[in-house]
Amino acid sequence: MNFLEIAKRIRQECAIAGSGPTTIIGQSGEYLRVVDWMSAAYHDIQAAHITWDFLRDDFSFATVAGTADYGVTQHAIADLNEWDTDTLRCYLTANDEMFLEYIPWEIFRDTWKIGPNRTKSARPSFFSVKPDNSLTFDVVPDAVYTIVGEYWKRPVAVGTDMDEPVFSAQFHMAIVWRALMLFAGYAAEPDKYMLGQDEYQRMLRR
Repeated sequence: MNFLEIAKRIRQECAIAGSGPTTIIGQSGEYLRVVDWMSAAYHDIQAAHITWDFLRDDFSFATVAGTADYGVTQHAIADLNEWDTDTLRCYLTANDEMFLEYIPWEIFRDTWKIGPNRTKSARPSFFSVKPDNSLTFDVVPDAVYTIVGEYWKRPVAVGTDMDEPVFSAQFHMAIVWRALMLFAGYAAEPDKYMLGQDEYQRMLRR
């Protein structure tokens, strides 16, 4: 289902009068609430687990000689939510690609981010993730290396009428059932809430 079809199904399950909405853009009144419930439900599902497979993506960026820390400005991953720390590799050429070993930040900070270790220059072998989610390496890269790996994206917002959710079509009804729970809480309809909750949990388990 696309988002317009999902919104219409939400309206149907909530037993709201009418046959719309005809679009999810620029709505008001009851149909605006339908769209808002859909948006909130879509976000809730994506945020239920940071590491959903459908939020996983690849990344690649080049190091800068003399720079050890890489935030959004350097790695240009605007939708980063969480690094997959088991996947990072480093290479000068494809023939010398090697995994980088992840070290938790507190240990890393007290080992490499102290004294003369801060300015050592070489090929990175270890890395950590700082509290601001930037990457940092054990040494200052002495050349332009390519860093590749995987990460999990932040929840994606509802798009246009014809756009579809980022997860498989067989689970799109999860948005409807979660939205029904939000409607039922607003309308004080416990029977609808229980129906939505039961179906939503069933979809999540699948």
